Amino acid sequence: MNTSASTNMTEDFSFSFPDDLEREIFETAAVRNRKEITTLLQVCSRVHAWIEPLLYRIMVISSKADYDWLDSVIQSKQSSYLRNAVRHVYLSQMSTKQQAYKDFLMTISEVVNLLLDQELDLDLLPALDQMNLRKLDINVPPSPSEWARLILTRPLLTSVTHLSLYQRETVDGLDSQSSSGDDWIGLAALPSLTHLGLSDNLARIILPRVLAECSRLLLAVVLFWTVPERPAATGFAESLRVLDPRLVVMLMRRTITVDWTAGANSGDDFWIRADAFVSRKRKGEIDKTVFLLDETK
Repeated sequence: MNTSASTNMTEDFSFSFPDDLEREIFETAAVRNRKEITTLLQVCSRVHAWIEPLLYRIMVISSKADYDWLDSVIQSKQSSYLRNAVRHVYLSQMSTKQQAYKDFLMTISEVVNLLLDQELDLDLLPALDQMNLRKLDINVPPSPSEWARLILTRPLLTSVTHLSLYQRETVDGLDSQSSSGDDWIGLAALPSLTHLGLSDNLARIILPRVLAECSRLLLAVVLFWTVPERPAATGFAESLRVLDPRLVVMLMRRTITVDWTAGANSGDDFWIRADAFVSRKRKGEIDKTVFLLDETK
């Protein structure tokens, strides 16, 4: 046997991927299946360095266990590390350690997608103002007039393209001062806003003005959640007196947490599906008088 030929053959089959390609392969695998990240971290030290930041790219903090985990992250990771890693944050019912989470929000200035599933603590505004947010989901308090005048002029909304406003109270519980929608005129002045989501009680107050004055708006979604709200969603859609193609009344097939997480992971959130609905209407595939997108059927 020719030893030289054998050696050359061995060398021909001995190869490795370039580091940048290898990194892309592992990062793609981690993004597509976040459950495998902990396994991928054990491959080798360089893969660990590439993949570990993806553990913190999406943070859903909604339980005591989540907050305990966040505490450990805050204590173990440098601010610069978190700033470079964290991009999507779902924050619900902050614990009594308010200052720690204010400091955390100040740290994660590169976040682009934030959901605050609680009434906004005004002390958080300085932290939020220094973010360059693209998507923001936020709860509106039961008396929203003063809140709207304050929030809609803040720097935090300057870069937001997709804004969702939720009001958990019934229509009867809303501040009477807001019934004309005058306090929401600031929406029309937001320079980047193209997509607006509203709970039905807020929509009843401000939707006509939004559609009339927000010329840059591409989509306005009135959101209903779960099957029991089908009669309310159907009634709302049937009561509309406009034929604005940008408007969608949407009955969601999944919870807000599940939908938000799916959007952060893959982009498949209600915005994408509502955009597709509007596109079909503009093409004539859906009658222009149909506004209800019922995902629960």
